[in-house]
Amino acid sequence: MNSKPTQNRSRKKVGRSDELILTATDLFMEHGFESVTIKDIANSLGVNTALIYYYFKNKEDLLRATIESLSDQTLATYAKIHQKHEHPRDAINDWIDTNVQLQEPIRKLVKISLDYRGLRQKSKLIDKAIDRFYEKEMQILTQVIKTGVDSKAFQKVDADKLAAFISLHLDGIMVASIIRPEIDSTVAMEYLREMVFSIFGDQIKKL
Repeated sequence: MNSKPTQNRSRKKVGRSDELILTATDLFMEHGFESVTIKDIANSLGVNTALIYYYFKNKEDLLRATIESLSDQTLATYAKIHQKHEHPRDAINDWIDTNVQLQEPIRKLVKISLDYRGLRQKSKLIDKAIDRFYEKEMQILTQVIKTGVDSKAFQKVDADKLAAFISLHLDGIMVASIIRPEIDSTVAMEYLREMVFSIFGDQIKKL
């Protein structure tokens, strides 16, 4: 695979390791983890491969860093939503709005994680990075739903199962939008919002 030096003004302000992560993320997303080499990443930035090995042990270590970077970016936003809203209805609404706004990094996270899961050789550190994202996502979502149920803002539901339902469908929307270009993920997430709010019951419409 031939790569040209990446041209992105926004990357001039980030650290060198972050720059490598950003470039690797784009290449892993576009070409798949197995197809991309350390040399491809170096060529894309116009640097020597030795620079990459200075910051990362190998390509797998760089993959772990890309997953952690995308995960941290998304989870930080999720945490702010949880802290910002007093009413769980507003938190759920903002949650879905945020997933609409963060479609690009979330789609990358899902695609790169999916590629990794298809590899024969696995890394405990990469597995941990992926699992951590979903555990934190479930934790925040479940807490918001439980708060809504306890305050009677939502009708009684199984918070763990509904959080899993929302997480599963968000992933499904992202995967479908990658495989099927005709899928409008923004519209699909609006349908998901309607579905979730219907599960909460009519009470939510009266608030």
